[in-house]
Amino acid sequence: MHQRSFASLRMTASAVSYLEFVAPPTCRNVGMDKPDRRGLLPGVLDVPTPPAVVFESRKVIARARRRAAFRDVFDLLLLACVDGLFLRWPRAHVPALDRADSLLLLMALNAALVAYIWLTRWIPRWSAQRVASTWGAAERARILNSPRR
Repeated sequence: MHQRSFASLRMTASAVSYLEFVAPPTCRNVGMDKPDRRGLLPGVLDVPTPPAVVFESRKVIARARRRAAFRDVFDLLLLACVDGLFLRWPRAHVPALDRADSLLLLMALNAALVAYIWLTRWIPRWSAQRVASTWGAAERARILNSPRR
C-alpha cells in the first residue's frame, strides 16, 4: 500500500462523498428549490417612485446666477474702461509694442474675453441638453414644466 498526500486524500474523500450522497426520501432541502422566475430584481418595482427631495437648490442656483451676472458685468465694464483709456489717450501702448500693435492686441483680448463669457454660458447649457436627451419622456416633462427661476 502506498502513501498519498493529505490534500489528495481530502479531495478524493470530498469528491466521493459528494458523488455517493443520496438523500433519504423524507429529507427535503427547501433552500435548494428553484425560485419563481421574475423579470425584475428583488425590491425593484414596476411603478416609478417620485424622487425624494433632499436639497432645495433654487436659492443656490439663483445666488450662483446673480454672482455670474455680476462677474460678467464687471468683466465687461473693465473691458470698456481699458478700451476707453486706449482710445482717449493716444500715447497709451503696451511697453514692448507700438500703438498699432497695442490696439491689435487689445482687439484680440476683447474678442477673447467676449468669447470666454459666451462659452462659459453656452457649454453648460449644451452639456445639460446632451444629458437630458438620454432621459425618458416623463423626466423631460417634469423638468421642462417646472418653474425655471
